[in-house]
Amino acid sequence: GGAGRRHEARAYSDLAVGTHPHGAETWEDRASFAMGASLGAPPDGFAPQGQNWGLAPFNPLALRAAAYAPLAQTLRRQLQYAGCLRIDHIPGFERAFWVPDGAPGAYIAMPRDAMLAVIRIEAARAGRAVIIGEDLGHIPEGLREALAASGILGCRVAMFERDSHHPPVFRPAAAYDRAAVASFSTHDLPTWRGWRQGADIAARAR
Repeated sequence: GGAGRRHEARAYSDLAVGTHPHGAETWEDRASFAMGASLGAPPDGFAPQGQNWGLAPFNPLALRAAAYAPLAQTLRRQLQYAGCLRIDHIPGFERAFWVPDGAPGAYIAMPRDAMLAVIRIEAARAGRAVIIGEDLGHIPEGLREALAASGILGCRVAMFERDSHHPPVFRPAAAYDRAAVASFSTHDLPTWRGWRQGADIAARAR
């Protein structure tokens, strides 16, 4: 039952937002990826110049033509070993920011509902695996509701959980969404000690 599942030892895995353009996936199944473009993010407060991650994106037309088999196979292999899977940058399931070689970036619409359906199927196939979607940054309207309807947990990072007061006040953890995984920081942000010492400010100044 549910109580038993909460006490199981379940391996936690992380699904990257994309794959290296010269990696095994693109070598084996080049047609499923949009070669010549990279995943990234538009300018924001975290990265004023925008981001280029150097990762090949799934081609949504190729995914649809293949009945989403490349996505299903990726999830199935991950869930073969993990009972809990975090999907990095899940806003990319709604719209992915592509940066073509030598050109500015733009958003590309993705087949969100079909991709979320594949997640639900593969999570059920794996034995009700826990799926976490990293819903940070630019969040399209309606995405979080769609994730919740699919049983996908969100992420809440204490550094970002502030109200609109001036100066802003950190929201108490009790105010976070219950269907979310909470943490103080991420791999992109300073540690607790570094943040307390202002090391991130010094690093940006360099």
